[in-house]
Formats: sequence, C-alpha cells, structure tokens
Amino acid sequence: MDRFTERTYGLAGMFQSATLVQQLARTGEADRYAKNASFNSVLILDAINALAVYSDKQGISLGLKQLEQTFDGARSMETIEIFQYVAGLAQLAVNMQKDGARMHAFTPRIEALSGFSGEQLVENMADVYKSHISDLEPRILVNGEQGFLAQEEIAQQVRALLLAGIRSAFLWQQKGGSRWDFMLKRKKYAAEAKYLLQSS
Repeated sequence: MDRFTERTYGLAGMFQSATLVQQLARTGEADRYAKNASFNSVLILDAINALAVYSDKQGISLGLKQLEQTFDGARSMETIEIFQYVAGLAQLAVNMQKDGARMHAFTPRIEALSGFSGEQLVENMADVYKSHISDLEPRILVNGEQGFLAQEEIAQQVRALLLAGIRSAFLWQQKGGSRWDFMLKRKKYAAEAKYLLQSS
C-alpha cells in the first residue's frame, strides 16, 4: 500500500474519532459501526497495513468522509470543531512520545486491553485515557450538551474514542505525518480520501 494512502487512513482515523466524539457530545448517540471500528483499532497493534487497523473500508468510511468534507468542503461550526479536535490529538501524540516515562507506563496498559471486549473494553480504554493522557497538554475540551456529557456511559465512550484518536495519530505519524504535512497537504488528503471512498 502506498505510504501516503496509509497516512490518509491514519488521519481519517483521527477524523473519525473526532466526529464520533462530537456526535456523542451533541446527541448522546454515535454511528455504531464506526464507533466499534474505532474502539477495536486500539487492539490491532501489528496490522499488515493501515486499513487493517480499522478492519475494512466500511470501518473507516466515516472518517474518510469527514476528512474530505473538512479539508475540501464549506466551513461550518461542526467542521471547525472537528478540525480542532484532530489538531489536538495530533499534538497530544507528539507530546506523549517525547515523554519517556509516560510512554513506559502507557504501553503495557494498551497491550493489556486485548483481554477485554464490549463494555469492559470501553471502560478500560476510558481509564487508560484518564490515567495517562487527560492531564497532558493540550487538553481536549469537548463541547456539547452537559446532560449527555454528565452521563458516565457517554463520558467513558468519549474518553475511549479520544484514546482511539491517539492510536490513529500514532499510526499517521509512523507513516510520515507531521504538522507541516497536516497544514500544507489538505487538498491532497481530501483528494485521496475521495478516491478511497469511491474505489472498491
């Protein structure tokens, strides 16, 4: 698989997590298939390629659509907010990898997640995010309806999705993603996302 294509899948994973966080925060619900694909992406540490991290094209299609819309569509409050979440995830991943002690404690917690599924997986992912990432700058402040965000089940899903976004950020960076790449290649990313959505 082409390196830029793999990078696009990683970035789409970040957009997918951000979109799902926004859906949960605003409506209390989120695309179930995409949400499960994002949760499971944290468990896939040795994928043969970037697409396999999200199981299949359907598993990452929400993220590809949002990437294309954000980078090559009309701006809206929704897309601006999602872009801010994605930028925050990208910077958090950079800052985490600079913190050796944090990564040393974080890595075994990620590896241990393979022993869980369903609600237990979400609960443990949320705890990993809360314990190892939530106090790191830049802090991601989630906007939405307080009535939804105050519900523990939704709060846990939001934290778990932010962890999935960090996993995608790591993937994106491993494939060559960087701040400059993020800022200067938006049209190229949008075109690649459109092509991937249209291809079989």
